[in-house]
Amino acid sequence: MIQKAFWAQTLNTGFVLFVVNYFAPEALRNLVLAIPGVGFLLFRGPFAEITRGWYAVVGVTLVTNMVINAFVPASVTIAKMFVTSFMRCCKRGRVAHQAELIELYTNPEFDIKQKYAQLLTTIFVTVIYGSGLPLLYFLAAVFMFMQFWADKYNLLWGSRRPPAYDTKMAKEAIDSMFYAIPFHCILAILMFGQTCVFPSDPIGGDLGDLANQGASESPGMLAQFFPQFTRESTWMFVILLALLIVLWVCRLLAWIIGGGVSTASDFLVALCCPRWRKSQPSMDEIKAALKKGERQINGHTIDVAATMNWDRAFGHIEQTFPPASYRFERHPQLKSIAHLLRPSSPSRPNTSRTESGEGGTAAASGLRPAAEANASPVPETAARGFLKALEAEYLQGTQNAVGDFFSTADIDDSKKDALAKIEDEVRASEQREKKISELRTSWGYH
Repeated sequence: MIQKAFWAQTLNTGFVLFVVNYFAPEALRNLVLAIPGVGFLLFRGPFAEITRGWYAVVGVTLVTNMVINAFVPASVTIAKMFVTSFMRCCKRGRVAHQAELIELYTNPEFDIKQKYAQLLTTIFVTVIYGSGLPLLYFLAAVFMFMQFWADKYNLLWGSRRPPAYDTKMAKEAIDSMFYAIPFHCILAILMFGQTCVFPSDPIGGDLGDLANQGASESPGMLAQFFPQFTRESTWMFVILLALLIVLWVCRLLAWIIGGGVSTASDFLVALCCPRWRKSQPSMDEIKAALKKGERQINGHTIDVAATMNWDRAFGHIEQTFPPASYRFERHPQLKSIAHLLRPSSPSRPNTSRTESGEGGTAAASGLRPAAEANASPVPETAARGFLKALEAEYLQGTQNAVGDFFSTADIDDSKKDALAKIEDEVRASEQREKKISELRTSWGYH
């Protein structure tokens, strides 16, 4: 999203104005005709070179755009905050519902993607045209100063708390900045190579002789620009541009064949120098290292979770850092407040607690055989629900089915603790289906 917004703004601010007013060589003009709809408008402007007239028309327009860019984004950010405060003062007495009031006083999100795009656009335009328009560097500094304080005030007082961003957007922004350097070199060559604006002599000596020889052997389109390439004020930019192109090609090739190179290097290391190769430790070596209290072996970090299944891990967690459960009633520090978070909590007077022996439950229990009266620790509805949750989680693979049952079941804490112990027995059993079947039979629910 950052890249799309950034390139759209940069093309509109910095490139469209240049390609519309620049009169390119015939080969380039014919090439852009392949672009449908707009090809006949590109590179057919009044300026074949960056002369004084170019600065009076295109340069002034660029500087004007950057002056507006230096102040408008920060001003809009602050203005939106004042408009939001004004709307709250006007509407807070007219809302009819609490949800509308909450929505009115909820701050908007901080659009960090748009901020990155504006910053990158300013940097790109400044770096590209800064060689001939040094005022752009000052305007870029003003933009960053204004935008920093506006965004800081907006982030602290006028926006929601943003999520915990990672470094992905920052890395994308840094990578995008490197593409401004080749464009800076190209525009610097075109600007400094124009002798009527920046007087400069051709390079001399052996380097000049080599440049003259290259100019005589260059094709027509390149020969047109060769005098600008070989001046004292531009030859360093030419070398830098060539170096950047070589580095970009190498990076592209490394990205394309990077996986193959990595595999080949691993193969050569294993073939020639097997001692350098980090061997994967066996399970016995990992267990031996864990007994010694070590967390690394042969350069590999030991993943303790990979050395045991859940049944074994459950007992290990219960012994070292209990509880091995997400339920509040199992946690020693949260057990005292767990009952407050249930629908059947006494703190919620609109709900009623149903226990065994009260009302319809007691009457229903009298209809069952006497053998069932002391079999199930909870009423029949809760017992059947608990058995169904056990089957769903431990036989059918449904995640947290028992936990969902405990969060919605209308039974007291003591009975939930009893059912939790039964669940631990089922979890630790190697024949869970048989264990659940025996439990269902013992409770009388065939």
